[in-house]
Amino acid sequence: MASIVNIVDSTSAVTLNVVETLNGPTVNVAEQTGPTVNVVLSGGLLNRDLNYVHNQLAASSSWDITHDLNKFPAVSVVDSSGNIVIGDVQHITNKRVIITFNASFSGKAYFN
Repeated sequence: MASIVNIVDSTSAVTLNVVETLNGPTVNVAEQTGPTVNVVLSGGLLNRDLNYVHNQLAASSSWDITHDLNKFPAVSVVDSSGNIVIGDVQHITNKRVIITFNASFSGKAYFN
């Protein structure tokens, strides 16, 4: 996953294109053409909050969720009425979680 941030310096008419990836703590100048410099930042250096909301439409007592956060996030669950529900959260990988409940229901899981 990568994000692109365009930074424009209006005083010198220089544009800095920043591409952020989550592969490691490195900074690389990728390209310079005229007044534009492309820089690659790796390792989440832009300090953005990664989150994901899973909508469980079909009632189930086991939710198998794949996210693209590339981390082991905190998980909060609410049912379709907005009530907080406690379940057994198992982080299978840094991109997959299985949440098991005592009863079947639909709702949302919030990952931070």
